[in-house]
Amino acid sequence: MPEPDRSGDAPPPVAAEPAGGAAAPPVPAAPAPVPPDAAPADLVRAPGRRERLAWYAGTTLLSCVLVFLGLRLDVADLSAPFYYDLDSLLILPMVKATAERGFGGHWVNERMGAPGVLELHDFPVIDHLHFLALWVLSKAVTNVVVLYNLYFLLTFPLTVLTTMVACRHLGLTLPAAAVGGILYAFLPFHYQRWENHYFLAAYWMIPLALLPAFDLTRGRLPLFRRGPDGTQRLDLKSWAAARLVVLALATASAGAYYAFFTCALIAFAGVYAAAGVRSLRPLASAAAVVGLVFAFGILNHAPTYAYQARYGKHPITMRFPEEADYYGLKVAHLVLPTEDHNLRVLNEVKWLYNSSMRPSETENRSASLGAVGALGLVGLVALAVLPVPRPWPYGPLVGMTLFTVLLATIGGFGAVFNLLVTAQIRGYNRISVFTAFLCLLAVLWALDRLFATHPKGLPVRVAAGFGVAALAAFTLGVVLLDTGMRAVLLSLCALIWLGAPVAYLVAKRRNPAAVERAVRRFEARLLPPWFPYLAWALVATAGFFDQTPFAWFRQGIVSTIDEQAHRFRADAEFFEGIERMMATGATGAPPRVFCLPYCPYPEAAAVHRMPPYEHARGYLHTNGVAWSFGATKGREADVWQQEVAGLPTDEFLRRVVFRGFDGLLVDQRGYATTKEGNRAAVIVATVHHLYASLAGKPGLQLPELIHPDHEQFFLDLRPYRDLLRQRLTNPPFDYETYARKERELPSLLWLAGFFRTVDENGEPHAVKRATYRATAWVVNPTDRTRTFTVRAVFGTENPGAFHLRLTGLIDDAFDVDRASELWDAKQFGIPRTYQIEVPPGRHRVDVRCTPPPGFVPGDVRKLCYYVLGARIDEP
Repeated sequence: MPEPDRSGDAPPPVAAEPAGGAAAPPVPAAPAPVPPDAAPADLVRAPGRRERLAWYAGTTLLSCVLVFLGLRLDVADLSAPFYYDLDSLLILPMVKATAERGFGGHWVNERMGAPGVLELHDFPVIDHLHFLALWVLSKAVTNVVVLYNLYFLLTFPLTVLTTMVACRHLGLTLPAAAVGGILYAFLPFHYQRWENHYFLAAYWMIPLALLPAFDLTRGRLPLFRRGPDGTQRLDLKSWAAARLVVLALATASAGAYYAFFTCALIAFAGVYAAAGVRSLRPLASAAAVVGLVFAFGILNHAPTYAYQARYGKHPITMRFPEEADYYGLKVAHLVLPTEDHNLRVLNEVKWLYNSSMRPSETENRSASLGAVGALGLVGLVALAVLPVPRPWPYGPLVGMTLFTVLLATIGGFGAVFNLLVTAQIRGYNRISVFTAFLCLLAVLWALDRLFATHPKGLPVRVAAGFGVAALAAFTLGVVLLDTGMRAVLLSLCALIWLGAPVAYLVAKRRNPAAVERAVRRFEARLLPPWFPYLAWALVATAGFFDQTPFAWFRQGIVSTIDEQAHRFRADAEFFEGIERMMATGATGAPPRVFCLPYCPYPEAAAVHRMPPYEHARGYLHTNGVAWSFGATKGREADVWQQEVAGLPTDEFLRRVVFRGFDGLLVDQRGYATTKEGNRAAVIVATVHHLYASLAGKPGLQLPELIHPDHEQFFLDLRPYRDLLRQRLTNPPFDYETYARKERELPSLLWLAGFFRTVDENGEPHAVKRATYRATAWVVNPTDRTRTFTVRAVFGTENPGAFHLRLTGLIDDAFDVDRASELWDAKQFGIPRTYQIEVPPGRHRVDVRCTPPPGFVPGDVRKLCYYVLGARIDEP
């Protein structure tokens, strides 16, 4: 740890020699004043290498023990995920693909998205740092779910280590760094994100990523070196510069949200430092660091740019500026206790706040800082509003903390940024994990410096002051909160507050000399040298139990994990049964299974009672079966799936069989119950009936498997396909001709600028709404030029003439006007028909809309017209 700059300190006074040269008696020199910005670690003995290693290893081991005992891993089944729902089913297949295919294998997966493949280029998941760690661990851990759980568990000790490294770099002593590591690793954010928001819970890079921001505020400009004359010069050929490049790469690869927040804080730190020294060099340094992170972020997106340059831009993750307020931060959640608090009274306070009448109660409920962090936040706010000095690091901490809150709070600067710049960052509440580090550092620095400036021992009177403050906080809590024992506790507090002064006055009246001696002894008494260690242990213990839920260490967490494991094991039995059934007689390519109901991928709403990623379980539990789920919405395979899934069962069955599917999975939870019963049961019964009719044997059924929950059904379609192949033998009505025609179907894709919506049950609407500039694509999958007929109805819900201009493969121009003679009220628009010659491959159609004067769009998408009934056919 470099020594702090003490150049501004005054030299110690020198005693004058008495007249006549007589030797004066030695006078002990007064101790030099401690600089207000001196780091605690610079005021104590520097620890040796073994001592440092012991602290790091011991704290990391302690975090592992706490995780093991808290999550009851002694009885947990690591071969089942701790969370088996929602976004966990989005990430688990990516982890499996990474383990099976290698680093970067999550981008493309041939066993999902049939008849195409799963491709994430339109939905880039750029957490490559975590994928790299998972890939390395997969070399030793072959079970994918154990790997998934193991990395989640490792994020706790990893966070401890990185936090300790960051705290030591900033100047905290080893005990303070250890306590900071424990408290930061066990934030409520960590376990509430759980394995649902898998990579958000892996926030262990944040303490290291923030170090350039602190260096900027301290005058240590990244990529600059201070010369002997005190000037800062650019330095790109040093180990420090190399380390910064590696840090920027890791930051950019640890998630887009955390990279964005890091860049925002570094930019703020650059402005803060530039204003302090009245120089542009801090701004240049901050811009260079932000530029590095941004450049590596672009590099992480390189597969997306290459893919979309060839296949067309398709921004499926459309965000809205309003979401910045919906997913914004609430200061109340920062300071209130965590949910399921160990103290019942505090748990009730949080649940009272989480009222259904309160607006914008979303994932921001996981933003609690804990008691220690909340104390730091209140202290930093007090420093911001009170006329008191703010030595380093409190000046930067005040500024950065207020910046995070003002950026992320509902209606804050983040909402303005989303409105004017980009709305892709919507979950601003996730910055709370940055705020937590800053607030914890404020408390740790204050305590650490208090202990470091009293090397001989802390005066008892200081500890007594802390005791009085704690008693005051306890009394206030008893007054405000209904603990169920309020009368008893208030009486006890009154006895303490009144009894102590009364006892002092009585003793002083009876024996004032003895009281005076006791007061002098009290003022001079010091606490033993081991007291700081005890204080740190108390802070760590109280903070840990304040931040962790009541269910930890108890049966509650066991029941929670077991519930997920039970569902996982039931699915494993069902899908492994499917794989065994499909393996019988299978040769060549993996057998394909079509999943019903149709569910878009990714980021889709639940379909009735079926959560959005439920169909991914098939891939997760099998190794030799390809599944239809996972085709990127809006691309060719997805368009085909959506079309056939909406057909009558007889036509649907023939088309999926012609396309090469060998099985059918039907999930009853994804259908509404009608007068005929649940549609899933009707589909299954109809498929059996169609097979029996084709075979001419009433009552004959396809091989079937039923899930233990009796809501999921699997049908082996191969007997139907074999029978259909036997029946269709006469060209051009033979089986192979039909199959070839199904494979060669053209696709009409509505990509950038077109938007489709779903109803309240998650089922997609047929209408496609469009903005001023949109792009459609016509895909001819064969190697020959073909002639197609394209039909579509163009309409608008707004008054006036909207001029449309189509260029590219189709050249046309017309006005969409509800008052026009061309408007067909029965078709809700103006029908258009085009005969086009389409060479092999993909061909673009640009659609430009000029709205009438005075048109005001309803949202940021600027939707002005819609397309209905679009289809492409070959005469």
